Amino acid sequence: MTRPPLANVRPVLEEPWRSLSWVNPLESRYERMRQFRPLHFSMLVVSIITTGIFIMAAKHYERLGTLKKARVVSGWVLGVLGALWGLVSLDPKQRDVRETLPLHMCDVLRPIMSLALITGHPFALQLSTYWGIVFNPQAMLSPDLPYYFEPKWLRFSTYWFFHIVALAIPVALLATGMKLTWKGFAGTVAMTQVWVVATTALNRLFGSNYGFIAAHPNGHSLLSILGPWPHYLLPADIGVTSLFALLTAGFKDSAR
Repeated sequence: MTRPPLANVRPVLEEPWRSLSWVNPLESRYERMRQFRPLHFSMLVVSIITTGIFIMAAKHYERLGTLKKARVVSGWVLGVLGALWGLVSLDPKQRDVRETLPLHMCDVLRPIMSLALITGHPFALQLSTYWGIVFNPQAMLSPDLPYYFEPKWLRFSTYWFFHIVALAIPVALLATGMKLTWKGFAGTVAMTQVWVVATTALNRLFGSNYGFIAAHPNGHSLLSILGPWPHYLLPADIGVTSLFALLTAGFKDSAR
């Protein structure tokens, strides 16, 4: 296979560790958040604490009989904040089709999860749960966070806020009794493949690396241990599907 072109990229030589094999040798011009530094570890702690708070809050609302109302309100808040960030991040003066389009999994998940929480649609809730729990930890444990938007603090804050929420909400839903079905599993696998195919085509069009389908993320990543591009794509796909299956088995609806 021929690697899709990555537009406007350059080797990064400023730091010696950049030459290591686990680093993508082609990187965009943007500064990135450093992995496994105090700031990164502090955000992981915040993620764990926030998820715990969401679980406790969900159980509290469940006892009060207002869990559905809380779910709907959360959906509206997530939807409004996601829409605002989407508009702000498309500032024409800072737009870069290689980085700013909402094509990463978390970007695609955001409106789906918002609509799922508002409507309570069973498949949308299950899809949000599978994607939120399986994909978000990778983005949090080994973030590839380019500061393509000024001010940097806003880019940093929105990255972590939306990733934490996209993990904490599904975990809280499962903790309050939401069940998964094999039908939902099959639909999620199909939707995931649709996203992969569509994102691959757009990566080729824009010379981008959305979904890390065209190249490894920059820095440490679970994808790095699966081999070079494109060899890591198939085992990654199999691994994701296996995790979906494990989630289904652990939280399946016994009636289905």
